[in-house]
Amino acid sequence: MDLEDYGIIDTLTPEMLAAIDQGLIAKVTSSGSQRVAGMIGDFMGSSPAAVPGIPDYFYLMRIEQMIDSGVLVVCREAEFLLQSDVRLA
Repeated sequence: MDLEDYGIIDTLTPEMLAAIDQGLIAKVTSSGSQRVAGMIGDFMGSSPAAVPGIPDYFYLMRIEQMIDSGVLVVCREAEFLLQSDVRLA
């Protein structure tokens, strides 16, 4: 499936996206660094900002955007981003 297959993503507001990003960042700030797969799993399982029905791939893309914008930094690189560790910039 592609992201286009999940119509719920189109309904996300800027406020919801900001809450998602803050929730993902909170998973890093509590430990100093975090494996991306663990961040996503913890977020989806426990964060009130997690939206039911949104795939883990969407959250991976949000993390990738935060890396690209300089909010997060990869501190242990792996073959796949899911296996990498990130920390706050």
